[in-house]
Amino acid sequence: MSRSGIWHHARVKLVAAATLWCLFSGFLLLPHLGVSALLRTATATLMWLELLATLTWGFAGESCDRRPCGLVAETARAAAGLDIPALSLMVLGLVIAHGLRGRRASAPRTGKRAAGSAPRIALAGPRQRIETHGRAADADTITELGREPVVRENAKRLPHARDVAE
Repeated sequence: MSRSGIWHHARVKLVAAATLWCLFSGFLLLPHLGVSALLRTATATLMWLELLATLTWGFAGESCDRRPCGLVAETARAAAGLDIPALSLMVLGLVIAHGLRGRRASAPRTGKRAAGSAPRIALAGPRQRIETHGRAADADTITELGREPVVRENAKRLPHARDVAE
C-alpha cells in the first residue's frame, strides 16, 4: 500500500474518532444544558450512524489494499469521513443557535418603547392576561381572554355595574 493511502485512511479514522467523541459528549451533555429533545435525538442518531458507518467501512474494506474498494466499503468510508461529520457540524451550529436564542430571551431588555406603540401582553393565568405599559403592569388592566377589559374604577363610577374582581 502506498504511503498516501495509509495517511488517507488514518485521516478518515481520525475524523471518525473525533466525530464519535464529540457526538457522544454532546449526547451526555445536551440534556443538562436544556437543549430541545429534537436536537438531542439528532445528536444520538448521528452518533449511531457514525458508529455504524465506521464499523461497516472497517469490516467491508478489511481486505482492500488499494482504493477504490468495494461499493459498500467506499460508501461507508465517505459517510464516516465526510457526510456524517458535516451533518454533525450543522447540528452543533443549531445547538449554538438554540443556546444564543435562549440567552437572548432571558437577558433583560434595556431599550425604551416608542411613544404610542402597542402595549405588551403577559399571561397572568390560564384565562387572564395583563397588558403592560412600560415595565410595570397596571392592576386595573387585567382582562380575561375573549372578554372585554375588567376595570374596577368603572364599577365605582357606574352604580349599576358590579365589581368583577377575580
